[in-house]
Amino acid sequence: MFKRQMIQDERITNLQNKIYREIYIIVLMICSGSMVLKVISGKGGFENLGTEMIIFFVGALYYLVRSANLGIFSEEIMYAKGKEVKNPDSRIAIKGIGIGAVIGIVLGLVFGINSALNYAEGMGQSIYYFFLTFATTVMMYTPFLFIVLFVPYILAKKKSERVNKKMLEELEEDEQ
Repeated sequence: MFKRQMIQDERITNLQNKIYREIYIIVLMICSGSMVLKVISGKGGFENLGTEMIIFFVGALYYLVRSANLGIFSEEIMYAKGKEVKNPDSRIAIKGIGIGAVIGIVLGLVFGINSALNYAEGMGQSIYYFFLTFATTVMMYTPFLFIVLFVPYILAKKKSERVNKKMLEELEEDEQ
């Protein structure tokens, strides 16, 4: 009643959405820079990085849930950059494994270097601490990150497909 329905130009709406995407990327870059500076300066504890982590995770979680509930998540998968993907599940599974492995390896390198530099006495112990910490971190974080990246994808895709199916059924009922 209080909202006036205005006819909007699709071109303007698309340009506004492009600006919002760019703003979001700038915010993520600022948060990333802030996290890197805090870690380098030695203030990289969870209590000091909490705000940045909340911005990262809440933004990603909101997008995932919202796109699944609107039914566009499965459509985004099917139409990657304007091209229909023939088997999106295999591509996403490979990406999930790859991203999980890369993040696990990067974390392993960071933790391994930190252990070698801060806790070891001598070159032999530094090498031992590096490889021990690296291997342990990769074994722990890679499967965890795969699950964290892949399970929400599967759940969101199923939810989005259910929403799309329900919308199609409602359209078919309306036509009859």
